[in-house]
Amino acid sequence: MVPQHEARFEAGIDGGIDGGIDNGIDNGIGNGLGQRLDGGFDGGVDNAVETYPAVRPVASAPAGTLSSDLLALVRPRLATLGLAVVALSYVIAQPTEHDASRLVALLVGSALALCGSSALNQVAEWRRDAQMRRTAMRPIPMGRLKPWAAGMFGGILAVAGVRVLWGVEPLAAWAAVGGVLSYVGVYTPLKTHTPLATIVGSVPGALPVLMGWAVARGEIDLAGWTVFAVLFVWQLPHFLAIAWMYRVDYARAGFRILPDGEAAGGFVARQIVASTVLLIAASMLPVGVGLVGGSYAVCALVLGAAFLAASIQFARLRSGAAARRVLKVSVIYLPLLFAALAWFHVSR
Repeated sequence: MVPQHEARFEAGIDGGIDGGIDNGIDNGIGNGLGQRLDGGFDGGVDNAVETYPAVRPVASAPAGTLSSDLLALVRPRLATLGLAVVALSYVIAQPTEHDASRLVALLVGSALALCGSSALNQVAEWRRDAQMRRTAMRPIPMGRLKPWAAGMFGGILAVAGVRVLWGVEPLAAWAAVGGVLSYVGVYTPLKTHTPLATIVGSVPGALPVLMGWAVARGEIDLAGWTVFAVLFVWQLPHFLAIAWMYRVDYARAGFRILPDGEAAGGFVARQIVASTVLLIAASMLPVGVGLVGGSYAVCALVLGAAFLAASIQFARLRSGAAARRVLKVSVIYLPLLFAALAWFHVSR
């Protein structure tokens, strides 16, 4: 539900980081159970990337167990990031007197909903995944799982997650429903039509904040929306960096993540810098509503300055290495910022 954008928490969410920062970033947050792309698009690699085969024959698929294929289908690292956001949002919203049973139910329900959403996304996109180098080895494109079976599996997970959340807090369940429907039913098909899909996909990617907040407080107040805004804006530079790194793959599969032609470079450069500036402003919103104080503000500004430096460097170079640096900085920035929010709120 963290839409890596294919990193909403895909890039995300489809986009994000699987395989680890140092071992290669494959498909946005949690989307990278495919192969490592070494070196991005730097130097002469741009041309080499464009010559990669769009899809491997099914006959070349490595043998895999059913359990490993189902695990790949739900993208556990994406779910883990989403759960971290849910848990930290719960702690920020209710820094004392935690109900352990409600917290466990929140995490279980959220995990099921997030995993179900990821599985349904792969069902919806398996034909296009087959045309992209980094996703062609997924279980459905390789013929190891049937789309209908994967769809049933994802649907059962999503429904079970909503049911568990409903027993804890109906408002959290509605947030999960909104996340699944907007991610699979709106963002996923929109990626083939307009670059604005990145903005739309940031909504389901930020909804885990509201799930944790609703269970902690029984409502979603102004403070909760400020934290939602931080995660919403963070996804924009994060997934634009992914889109630049894998632009050839996206174009091959028919995704319109970036504008066509030469305008794409200037568009991405401007949007990454502008959205990073907006993120710095959004990170100050919790201060404005009294959720945290000046110490948090200093930490947020320092983190934001580091993020902005990487974004400006990309705008100057527009290289694969610079885009990868933005991506790395973004995945360091987010947990540190949320940890600062939780720490300074709890310690007030």
